[in-house]
Amino acid sequence: MDTTPKCSLIVRLCLRNASKRIREVVDRTIIQFTFLRLAIREHLVEISLNYDNPVTFVRYQHNRFLVFNQPRPRKVLIGNWLLIALNAWKAIISNKSLRVQMAVYDISKEKVDVSRLMRTIQPSSIFADHIYIHAENYGQVPELLAQFKTELIETMKLSVYNKTGDKRLDEIFQMEKFKNLDELNMFGFGLIRAADLKWLIGFPMFFVNLVSIRANDLIWLKNVSF
Repeated sequence: MDTTPKCSLIVRLCLRNASKRIREVVDRTIIQFTFLRLAIREHLVEISLNYDNPVTFVRYQHNRFLVFNQPRPRKVLIGNWLLIALNAWKAIISNKSLRVQMAVYDISKEKVDVSRLMRTIQPSSIFADHIYIHAENYGQVPELLAQFKTELIETMKLSVYNKTGDKRLDEIFQMEKFKNLDELNMFGFGLIRAADLKWLIGFPMFFVNLVSIRANDLIWLKNVSF
C-alpha cells in the first residue's frame, strides 16, 4: 500500500517506475539505510541511497529523470525538475521509521530555496548516526540540521561553499541537542574566532580553523574540563 499522500501522483509514479529499489523506498518496505545523500548542483539534483549494495542513484536533470545502476537508465518527462526532485526527497525522508547510518547534504546551487522545502518537513524527522552537511551558505546549515534527531548524532561534519556572512554558531550549537556527539569536524566551515570556541567546548573532539588565538586563551583551553 502506498503511504505517501503528501507526495504528488507524478512524483510517486516517477519514483515507483524508476526501479524496484526506488519503489520499495516509496512504498515504505525499506526503512534502514547505510547511506542517504541529496546533492543539488546547478543543472541537476541527485539522490543516492544504499540499503544493501550497490548504491542507487536517481538523477533529475532539466526535463529528464534518470536512474543509474541499471542496464538501461530510464528517461521520463517530469516538468519542473527541481521541484519534483525535492518533493521526491521529501517523500523518502518523511518516513517516521527511517533510520540512516550516514546522511549527506551537498548543496552547491545558488538561490535554492531550502527553507521553503524544510518548512514542509517535520523537524527532527531523520534518525542518523553520522551526518555531513555541505551547504551553499551559512544560513542553510541550521535549516538542514533541523531535520535530524540531533541528540542521536555521533559524528558531524559541517562545511560551506560560500564562506561569507554570519556563521550563526549560536543558532547551530545548542548543547542539549547534541548529547551523543563524539566528533565535530568544521575544517571546511571557514575561520573560527577564538571567542566562538565557547560554543564548542563540551564536545569530546572538534576540529576547526582558528583566525588566531591569544596565549591566555590557550592556557584557558588547556585547563578546561571536557
